[in-house]
Amino acid sequence: MKKLVLLAALATPLAVAGPYVTVINDFDLDKLDPSAIPSSFDDTQTDLRVGYGGKYGYVEYGQYGSGFDFDTGDSAEAGYKFNLGGFEVKGKVEGYKVNDWDWGVETEVRYNFW
Repeated sequence: MKKLVLLAALATPLAVAGPYVTVINDFDLDKLDPSAIPSSFDDTQTDLRVGYGGKYGYVEYGQYGSGFDFDTGDSAEAGYKFNLGGFEVKGKVEGYKVNDWDWGVETEVRYNFW
């Protein structure tokens, strides 16, 4: 219940927002074995999250694991995006939890010529 309250509190300031479900699959190309597909899919990490997004940002929360087994731990992500003149700024904070949360931050600044 605490997680749902936190998700709602973070999503409140988002303008023109809506709920969604997302599946994210990450794998290292050096682990991909074309002769073993689909069994090499088990070497991938897959996130299944529910989210709420809007004009300026989003929040997501769910589970992750190997292949389609979402039993390893929790995953969460929150991000933002805005334009400033010809610049587009976007970023995200993403975390994974088995016993303790492990967080990462990504920021991108892009200048658009046209």
